[in-house]
Amino acid sequence: MDAGPAPAQPPRVGPAVAALTHVRAAGHTAFPVDLLTAVVGRLAVRAAVADGSVRVRGGWAALAGDDDDEQRLAAALLALAAQERLALLWGPVPDGAAVHAVAAAQPAAAVSAALADLPPGEPVVVHGDPDGLPPACPGDVLGGITAWGGVPVRDSRDSTSVLGAFAAAVAAGDVPAPPPDQHALVGLACPDDEAVAVRVAQLVAVSIPRAVGVPAEGVLVVTPLRAGTVGADSLAARGLRACTVHDVGTQRAAAVVLALPAEAAGVVDRRLVYSAVRAADQHLSIVVAEGTALRSAVARRPPARCTGLAGALRDARGP
Repeated sequence: MDAGPAPAQPPRVGPAVAALTHVRAAGHTAFPVDLLTAVVGRLAVRAAVADGSVRVRGGWAALAGDDDDEQRLAAALLALAAQERLALLWGPVPDGAAVHAVAAAQPAAAVSAALADLPPGEPVVVHGDPDGLPPACPGDVLGGITAWGGVPVRDSRDSTSVLGAFAAAVAAGDVPAPPPDQHALVGLACPDDEAVAVRVAQLVAVSIPRAVGVPAEGVLVVTPLRAGTVGADSLAARGLRACTVHDVGTQRAAAVVLALPAEAAGVVDRRLVYSAVRAADQHLSIVVAEGTALRSAVARRPPARCTGLAGALRDARGP
């Protein structure tokens, strides 16, 4: 009796591909080859490279398909640049700007799709903040275009107000003391994480409404952590409007409280502090536990995310 054709087998995903897929989902396009080899083994990496599912370049490994999206985006950007219709904007898009704005904090494929929908002849700006946290998606469109350097760059970020000047200083690796006789920027130190949580609640409920005039519901509390004594979940359980800095995105609030517990000492960096500062419109309080080493964390230059877009733009344009 003929049993008929064998059922189709699900595609096999090797350990190197599975590992890089996880890295991609976490918002990175590449992973050091040596570290990938240590995780999945040299033979697994060699097999994935041999069958074309993984590419290796300059000591970094990535899923082969990531190059395709960046190549398509590079072609779209070059076409707009050739027509002098493309510019890069560091910061928010001004109200009433007569341009089509495309956010850079998206995957390359999404930016390509947005550019494909442009009305004929309309100028476009790709906008984002090069000093903030990298986007919560694979790649770095803003970093790639910036590194390429083939289009005009404008900067719309505030650098003159108290908060704007502080953000600019943080971006440069400094944490200056708040100036006297002002209510826009406050720094507070606490002996431990429990004291940080108590102080944050007091600021939201009493101090900021009284001194700044922002009601408690207008105050956003941001923290590097989701769990723990000063994690976003614990702070929200106290009735506060709280989220992690990575979840802030493009949110803005009249007043922001940045809570930096000692248990977050290993994850606090320049971009995280900068992103919290830029989320505040009128007031920022920074509450730090002893042992957080804020100044040294901000002083360290954060590593750039690996992206092939700048190379794709240069290669496509030629010498």
